[in-house]
Amino acid sequence: MKRLIIIFLSLTIATGSILFVSVIAKSNSNIIESENLKIDCMQMGEYFILGKYNDEPIVWRYVADDENGKLIVSDKILCLKPFGENNFWEESFPRAWLNSDVAEGEKEWSWAVNYNNLVIDSAQIPTNEKGFLNESNFSKKERKVFKPVTQWTMLPLNHLDLATNGETKVYTALKEYRQGSSIEPSYFKFYSVEELPEAYHGAAYEVTDAVFLMDEIQIYNMWKNLGEVKAVLGEDCDPLFTKSSEYNDYFLRTASEDELGCTSLDEDGEYGQYSCYFYGGIRPAFYLDEDNAVILSGSGTAEEPYIMTGKEIEVYTNGTKAEMSDQATIKDGIVMLPVKETFEKLGAKVNWDEATQAVTIEKDGNYIYMLRDNKGIMINGEIYDLGYPMTMIDDVAYVPLTAIEMSITPNVTWNGEQYRIDIN
Repeated sequence: MKRLIIIFLSLTIATGSILFVSVIAKSNSNIIESENLKIDCMQMGEYFILGKYNDEPIVWRYVADDENGKLIVSDKILCLKPFGENNFWEESFPRAWLNSDVAEGEKEWSWAVNYNNLVIDSAQIPTNEKGFLNESNFSKKERKVFKPVTQWTMLPLNHLDLATNGETKVYTALKEYRQGSSIEPSYFKFYSVEELPEAYHGAAYEVTDAVFLMDEIQIYNMWKNLGEVKAVLGEDCDPLFTKSSEYNDYFLRTASEDELGCTSLDEDGEYGQYSCYFYGGIRPAFYLDEDNAVILSGSGTAEEPYIMTGKEIEVYTNGTKAEMSDQATIKDGIVMLPVKETFEKLGAKVNWDEATQAVTIEKDGNYIYMLRDNKGIMINGEIYDLGYPMTMIDDVAYVPLTAIEMSITPNVTWNGEQYRIDIN
């Protein structure tokens, strides 16, 4: 058996794919279509509530559609924070915080910086704040609504070597530089929002995030659909940084030509640039995972937003509900189960090999082997096609229902109306 596993692994590493010896005919029990009409029928510009920040519900808005799906943006600027020590998005403060679920006190955020000789009182800036995705802000069900996506992001001057889009120069937000009068000897001219698609090019790379700050194209699409890009400050923003204007600036994730320059929209909705040390607005955005989202109530208006949450899939084994810390979910229209918890509840011994990113399962003298990001499953030396690979979701290995059907029992059913899996 060990020799077969070694052969399986060698073929996979060498070829990047798997040679299938035979294929089991499988049911379509794990393949679903989106069934929630309310999600399908959401209209551009509609509002919904999901999660909370500082114990206040977060209102979001559906602002655009693109290749990643429905783009969702917080209606208000949630807080004010510096972008970072430079304008490299991957290592920025907002990216780390927005995609973190750490508890309060578990991580020290480097936010209390010295900006223009203004020493910020650390008591006013919570440097040990919990991550944005912490369970006190978003339950496990609610976090299912966030769809991790890989997006192109402009690179700063000192990271051009990471570019994979064929460009070699840094993006510049500056349209032109003009000499002015003696009173105002010089000033900068930035591209307008409607000009951004034409201007937005430069060295870029791909970054994967569940929550992010928008870029220029997303801003443009929002403006094209809604006619507005301005945003007001949330009520809980620290008054030390609150401006007198009704609106406030907020950062984009795009690096500009200046290493310490970060692109942004100001309180008038005009495109520009601020220092990365500036306490700018944080207006989170994400793409909606329509497979896992459900609307509970509301009409989608600003006065009566939808109430949204994630769909909870219940798993039953021999008629008894299985209590699982890692929940079943839907990915790319495929019903997925956490490998370790599911197989253990079915009486199997499960071993995860971190080095090879593979799982070995033993039950009743049967040996099962699966490899991360591979559609193959080895059962007692025979290799079959799962139809969808074993995949990591929130650092947990997940497999489609077909893995159970093929290896443990064929008596697996999916009820798409009740969001229920039965394994007998």
